[in-house]
Amino acid sequence: MRIHLHLPALLLLAGAAAAQTQGDDCSNPLTASLGTNNFDLTGFTNSGAFDSTCVGRDGFEDIWFVYTAASTDLHLFETCGSDIDTTLRIFDGNTCGSICLAGDDDTCAMSNGTNWASSAVAPLTAGQSYLIQIETWDDGVVGLSNLQISTVAGVGNDDCSTATAISGTGPWSFDTSTATVSGFSGNSACTNSGSLDMGPDVFFEWTATTAGDYEFKTEFSQYDTKLNVHQGAGCTATCAGYNDDFYGLQSRVILNGVSAGDTFLVQCGGWGGASGAGELDIIPYVDPCTTYGDDTLEDNDTTATALALTAGSYPGLVTYDVAAGVGDSDYYAITLQPGEYFDLTCVLANPGTEDVDFTEYDGAGNYVQDWDTNAVTIANTGASASTHIIEVRPDFAFGNRCALYDMDLTITVDPCTNVQDDTFESNDTAATATSIVSGVYTGLNVTDSVDADLFTFVVADGATFTAEALHNSAGCANADIDMFLYDPILSPVVEDPATDPFGQGEIASAYTCADAEVLTWTNTTGADVTCVLRVSVWPVGALPGCSFYDLTLDGADADGPDLFCDPANANSSGSSVTLAASDFSGSGVFHIEATGGPNNQFAMVIVSSTAIDPGIPVSDGNLCLGAPIGRYSTNAGPGLNSIGRFDANGIMQNLFGTSTSGTGFDVPAVLPSPPGGIINTGSTWHFQVWYRDGANSNFSNGISVAF
Repeated sequence: MRIHLHLPALLLLAGAAAAQTQGDDCSNPLTASLGTNNFDLTGFTNSGAFDSTCVGRDGFEDIWFVYTAASTDLHLFETCGSDIDTTLRIFDGNTCGSICLAGDDDTCAMSNGTNWASSAVAPLTAGQSYLIQIETWDDGVVGLSNLQISTVAGVGNDDCSTATAISGTGPWSFDTSTATVSGFSGNSACTNSGSLDMGPDVFFEWTATTAGDYEFKTEFSQYDTKLNVHQGAGCTATCAGYNDDFYGLQSRVILNGVSAGDTFLVQCGGWGGASGAGELDIIPYVDPCTTYGDDTLEDNDTTATALALTAGSYPGLVTYDVAAGVGDSDYYAITLQPGEYFDLTCVLANPGTEDVDFTEYDGAGNYVQDWDTNAVTIANTGASASTHIIEVRPDFAFGNRCALYDMDLTITVDPCTNVQDDTFESNDTAATATSIVSGVYTGLNVTDSVDADLFTFVVADGATFTAEALHNSAGCANADIDMFLYDPILSPVVEDPATDPFGQGEIASAYTCADAEVLTWTNTTGADVTCVLRVSVWPVGALPGCSFYDLTLDGADADGPDLFCDPANANSSGSSVTLAASDFSGSGVFHIEATGGPNNQFAMVIVSSTAIDPGIPVSDGNLCLGAPIGRYSTNAGPGLNSIGRFDANGIMQNLFGTSTSGTGFDVPAVLPSPPGGIINTGSTWHFQVWYRDGANSNFSNGISVAF
């Protein structure tokens, strides 16, 4: 069989690059003005410019405008009525790298009525210029859109220094549609950990008229809110509590022990830049924990008194916030045999107002880690039994200082413990990828971070390649299979299953929770492409950590060059040196890998335009190349030295830095002399490896490569 390879860019590229489309980059923006600015993202690319402090995502088609403010006013920027889902960002300057001033994702309606268009307000200064970035949310989904720019009137309580004074209980209406982003945080990170900073916000200064506990909430607001409550008045107030989502997308903060006359600065805003009409309610709060008693599994309040659990269901349990001095955490001890794992799940009786978290300890009561979750899976990967102590405690930052829950424990033998390699192993790296063709392959398996499956094949120019991995992810409840397709000439293959490969050079991918994962790619490059397909488990650490699958390929032609004089004569190690695992590498047009050699013996790659099979006996081997024969040695020229030495595993290690992989040799476009010249498109060249074997010498098999 023949393989058609990509030549280096210096052999393929000619002519100058096309002129950049105006608006396709922050350095060449279109000019926007007040009113409606129509545009179409068709033909635009991803500029790669992104400010992580601003709402949105990076990686899809975008367009850039520059706007010069005619007046010092609040300005409203909108893509409402557009045909595509957009994100919107306004930058405080007209140069690339300017700081994000405001941004938005989903606030107003598209042309189809879906609330996926963008709207943001920013304070602008007359005469200053500002960059505007508009990006499609879905890669390749482009079409007609518009950017509308207008000036708007602000709100009076838009700053911590201009808060509206309120007192007692009751609802207070607010609207952040024309508010700005204050950036106020109560002299601390008074924001929801892991979320974006608060968007447009307004302020109230609340004074308590009676002592007690109070609930601050935005339950009846019309958009996704965030709520911060600060102790004190004005801009010197300090963070006392915060919340993002409690009543669905609405917020709640509980303050205990408020005295009559205490003053608090209440900050009402939106998550991720959201804005709109809202309602702040402040009402007395009654702690439900005062009505709960101990459950029937007490007393299990410490690691020393942890209750030994067996698999089963445990209803009607309760835990209190020990830190508040009013109750107890619950401790449970679970023992696993080698190869077992457990699933522990707490089902909340009041999920809207109560939550639990876990802390794990070892069998001696030593802290291991915290789990911000009400379900946990832990495995015993050792050779002996292990005991794991789990503390169930209320997440009092969630709201209440206690929680009612039912608990379910299952203990399972990990089916991955004794998984046997499938017939294609070992194919865990790009260098050892299995050459494969269209067809159905059953009974394959991949295992967590230990084992990914990599396959190589040729997709002909104009052909469509399809891969289907049929497995059982149970909606990602079990180990899920993902697939990633690479062109190794364009970017390195991401081999490690522990690495999230999304957006790291793949030309196609499939990573859903479907039991039939399907990947499709059409080759429109103008040449045959040798691809590598990676099949692996995600996420790493899931249990069970393996997955069994059947693989169906269509549009995959045979990969790899023709082999001749194969197998080669055996050497003193009992093996023959083979080039069958040859693959591509970074800098050359082809990469030679040699395996099966005798330990500590030198080797060198040779080349000819003529192949001879079965070859001419020379020393212990067969020379299978016809004259003139080129030697990639010290006399061949800079970068043409292939000399290496076989290691204890029989792998030829490169000694002169002429391999990007460290092993073998990156065959360059330039040929040694003789024969001299370069490797041209359409030519065929034949390769062998000559090597020492004690007092004698030997040869590998041969590889014929059509370029």
